[in-house]
Amino acid sequence: MLSTTLVPVDQSNRELTQHGTAAYPVAVYLDDLRYDVIDWHWHEDLEIGWVKDGCVFIQTNGEEYALQTGDGFFVNSEILHRMENTSVGSACVMPNVVFHPSLISGDQSSAIWQKYVRPILTNRGIRALILRRENEKDQPLLGQIQQAWQANVDDAPGFELRTHMALAELLFLINQRTIESSGEVLSPNQREETRIKQMLDFIHGAYAEPLTLDEIAKSAAISASEAMRCFRRMLKTTPNQYLIQYRLQRAAQLLRETHMPAADIGDQCGFSSPSYFTKRFREKYGQAPSEWRKPSARD
Repeated sequence: MLSTTLVPVDQSNRELTQHGTAAYPVAVYLDDLRYDVIDWHWHEDLEIGWVKDGCVFIQTNGEEYALQTGDGFFVNSEILHRMENTSVGSACVMPNVVFHPSLISGDQSSAIWQKYVRPILTNRGIRALILRRENEKDQPLLGQIQQAWQANVDDAPGFELRTHMALAELLFLINQRTIESSGEVLSPNQREETRIKQMLDFIHGAYAEPLTLDEIAKSAAISASEAMRCFRRMLKTTPNQYLIQYRLQRAAQLLRETHMPAADIGDQCGFSSPSYFTKRFREKYGQAPSEWRKPSARD
C-alpha cells in the first residue's frame, strides 16, 4: 500500500510508479496521511478515492478543496495534483484507486473510447470532481468508487470484472453529469502549466542549494514577477513558500528513514542554520526534529 511523502516523478513531475500491470492497469491503495503528504505529481491514469477518516486537502493546478470524512474525489488524466492532511498528526486515511483509461475502453478506436472516455480526458475543464457525502447526486458515484476499491481488496473470483463494471459505470455517470452541466468548458493555460512543471522540477533537483526567486524563474525562462503570479494562480502559494515546504518534507522523510543527526539533515535539505530548521519544522509538524523522529511521538 502506498504511503509516501514524495512520489517518484520524472523531470516534468510525471509519476514514475506503474499502477497495476499492462494486463490489468489498476491498483488500489490505502493512504495514511497522518504525517505524510502526496506531493505535486501527474499521471496518465485516472485517480479516484474517498476520505475514510479525517480531513484531506486536495490541490490541482488552480483549484483547491477540503474533503471531510465520507467525501470523495475524481482527478482527471495528466492533471497536476497534491494531497495532504489538513491537521498534521491527526488520523487521516484515504482509500483510492488509480487506473488507466484503457482498462475501460481498450483500443482508442473503440466506440467506448470515443463516446465515454475521450470526452472526459479531453475536457480540461474537468480537472477534478469533488463528491460530497451529503449531496444526493454524488452518492451513486461514491458508491461505484467504493465498489471498485473493495472488489480489489477482497480479491475474490471475478474481482477484475466487478472492478471493470464499477469503473465503467463511474465514467458513464461522470459523462452524464458533464452533459447536464454543459456550458463553457474551462481552458487552462497550457503554457502556464508547463512553466509550473519546469519550476517544480528545478526546485526538486536543487532544493538543497540557496535558491533565489530569480533562479527559479529562470528555469522556466520567465521573469521573477511572472513566476510569483504563476505560483499564486496555479498552486496558491509562492515559490519561496513551496521551496520551504518541500525542504521540510524531505527533512521529515530523512528523519524517518535514516539515523543522520537532525542538524545534518537540516543542512542537507537547504536550511541555513539548525535553529532556523528547528523553527520551521516545529511550525509545520508541531515538534522539534529530534522529538518528531521518535516513534512514540508519531504513534
